[in-house]
Amino acid sequence: MNRLIPIILLLSFYLSGFAQNPELNIHNKKLADFIMIEKKAGGEIFASKSNHISGKGIAQPLIFKHKEKNLPYLFTYYFFYKSDSTISYILYEWDNTNIVGYDDVTIMPEKELKALINKYSTLTNYITNIYGPSKSTGSLDGLSEIATKGIQKNDTWQPNDSTEIEMYTYLSSKNEKKGMISVSPTYRIRLYVRNTKPSTNKSALPKPDDHTIEALDSTARLFFKDLADKNYEGAKTHISDLIIKSVTTKKLEDLANNIRYNDGISIYMTGVQQTANGEDYLMIKYKYDNDAESPPKDLINVLFDNRKKIATIKPTQRF
Repeated sequence: MNRLIPIILLLSFYLSGFAQNPELNIHNKKLADFIMIEKKAGGEIFASKSNHISGKGIAQPLIFKHKEKNLPYLFTYYFFYKSDSTISYILYEWDNTNIVGYDDVTIMPEKELKALINKYSTLTNYITNIYGPSKSTGSLDGLSEIATKGIQKNDTWQPNDSTEIEMYTYLSSKNEKKGMISVSPTYRIRLYVRNTKPSTNKSALPKPDDHTIEALDSTARLFFKDLADKNYEGAKTHISDLIIKSVTTKKLEDLANNIRYNDGISIYMTGVQQTANGEDYLMIKYKYDNDAESPPKDLINVLFDNRKKIATIKPTQRF
């Protein structure tokens, strides 16, 4: 009987790399370990055209995809250190936009919506059985609300000072256009497994002083002006070298269509924002001058690299 235990453990290890049971213990694991798991599970390497902003010394991720019944493809992103290929963090993602563009996402049938909700619940139970209850916000109750305002849920586990597991989902069938802002259906689950350190909770960047904020704001406003004038080549001069190769004129046009220039913008918040991979960026959030809600309904979140160039920009809308 005891001779079967190693076989069972080995089989469990292989299966954990597949969609059903994500790998949660990534400490001291190398990229080669997960390549072996993916090969056993039938994972297909996916060549991404996007450039992912990662922390210092972290390579572009190796990405695998799996087909799952009644679910979007599972995309697994392995972020690893260039120096020794040790895993920094893993992202498991179920999202239709990985296959089709945002504008091409169709309304998901109820059968598939229930499958996504069940997937989230299954993952939650799996992680909870290992690490205990999560810190949770949101709810997946109210299937009818998906068609009107969407439903969302977020769960976080921090079993020790060097591991963080975060999972969230957002499900919405809302499909409309208000002025220049388009809202497309969204069906997404993301699960992050991060290898952290106590020091990563403290920002390596000081909060920007008035002089720095003035310089960042000047860069952002020049960028906005170039977008409004359709001077896309000029706009690219304000973009960080970290992402410039992946920025196309079409992406800038889409961004330009989602900013209301005539409403005027002002600074709502400044500071330092830490991304999912633990990298710190200087941040300015802008609000529209005619938005009197608190907090503002519409924001433009801009992150800057250490050369004060734009590393990411994202208009957001609170429904």
